[in-house]
Amino acid sequence: MATTAVPRKPRRLVEYLQEQIHTGRFAPGDRIPAIRALMEMFDLSYGSVRRGIDYLARAGLLDKRVGEGVYVRRHEPDAGRPVGSTTVAVCMRGEVDSGGVGIYATVFMGIQDAARAAGCGLSIKYVNEAAVTAEGLLASIEEDGGAILLLEYDRFLDDLRVATPVVGVCNHSTFGGKISTIDMDPVLAAEQATAQFRARGVRTVVVVTPTIPAYRHRGDVFVRVFTESGGTCRMQVTPDRLRLARGTGVLFTSGAIAQKYSLQHKGATGRPIAEDRVAIGLDGKNTLDPTFDPMPSIRAPWRQIGRLAFEEVQQRLRQPGRSTRRMYVPGSYVDGAR
Repeated sequence: MATTAVPRKPRRLVEYLQEQIHTGRFAPGDRIPAIRALMEMFDLSYGSVRRGIDYLARAGLLDKRVGEGVYVRRHEPDAGRPVGSTTVAVCMRGEVDSGGVGIYATVFMGIQDAARAAGCGLSIKYVNEAAVTAEGLLASIEEDGGAILLLEYDRFLDDLRVATPVVGVCNHSTFGGKISTIDMDPVLAAEQATAQFRARGVRTVVVVTPTIPAYRHRGDVFVRVFTESGGTCRMQVTPDRLRLARGTGVLFTSGAIAQKYSLQHKGATGRPIAEDRVAIGLDGKNTLDPTFDPMPSIRAPWRQIGRLAFEEVQQRLRQPGRSTRRMYVPGSYVDGAR
């Protein structure tokens, strides 16, 4: 199983390029600055710049063209040979494709983009979270060429023996290398959040997380990174009430959990929590759902993640035996203002 992780030395370069791409300053098909120019801009060696570019190429943001340079990736119709099935299953809650907003609804739009470009049909499988079983999942996707899981199956299941290509979005477990996974890069997110807390003079942070494996992993990575920076950090798993000492910052590992405690704080004070605390959320759901309170966030490019999840299924269909991958896509800091 292949794993991609952000390289440390070119971190500022990675942040710069992904921000330029996600904001549209570098459009699909644009050539990015030459390696020598990037070396001077960020005071990096040739090798460090190449590692940063390689990371973004693996994340699906850049195309390297031998003898021509590096370009922002276009998402065009698939010119490869046809795969054996015309449909890919998408397993999700019913509200995702019924005018819903939020992360999975945005990921689904990216999946639809990629499926239209490839001329591939989607087979929608609605999930009853109260009755999730491995047998039920396998039976629901057995007639499709592959599947994308828009639900954190690893919080329900310990084992999943799939024979077809499967990609889990926001799943942390690969079930022993049986499925590929894709999520926001937790190391880069932790480094970005740490920089924001330290810039605001916060030396102690409480991490609030649900038990869902991907979110708990984000919290574990942040605790390590923030502690290594010289700060003090502790984790709370969905406490009944959030109590913070004066000067303590708070990191929420998901936008949904951030909203829960912001509403709790608002009920007691009349103000969203981000007005009274240095608070940061991971994933940026508050920027997708207009009913959520504003809060600074590290936001992942969720529509792009949907396209990449679909492309991973297609690549594994074309190359039987291809290894599954744990894929991480860089996010970017947003200040939460609307």
